Amino acid sequence: MINYFPRDAYDKYLTHTKTYTYLPTQDNKTLLDNSTLKIDSAISDIDYYSDKNTVEKDLNFTIYFTSTHKENVPFNFKALDSTNQFGGSTNQIKYKELYLRKLNDSIMIILEEVNFKNNIGWDNPRNTDTIVFVKRKTTIKKYP
Repeated sequence: MINYFPRDAYDKYLTHTKTYTYLPTQDNKTLLDNSTLKIDSAISDIDYYSDKNTVEKDLNFTIYFTSTHKENVPFNFKALDSTNQFGGSTNQIKYKELYLRKLNDSIMIILEEVNFKNNIGWDNPRNTDTIVFVKRKTTIKKYP
């Protein structure tokens, strides 16, 4: 059985979306295995609806990066302010999503590296660095 829904069936109360773009203060990092990690940017989207108050909490903060690693990415990101991050996070080859409670003009993220050659797991990071993301642009997309 196949159901067909109009394209706007789930979003008929969506009025606009704010997209916040953040840029890192440090965009290149040499990792323990001598590969290079290039951090491109981070974004967060907030949808606003006409039928209810939008609560700006539990926000996705997506960090985009370029790395030569195709699997077993030897680094992890987490918020420096652990009270601002909740739950888990996603690990993808080109981006990482963190779940934050609030967005500030600058967000400090910890980059944790591990050395898989020595069979060291995520519980024992070998190297950490702090990367500051600064809000650079806010765009608003309005819907009919």
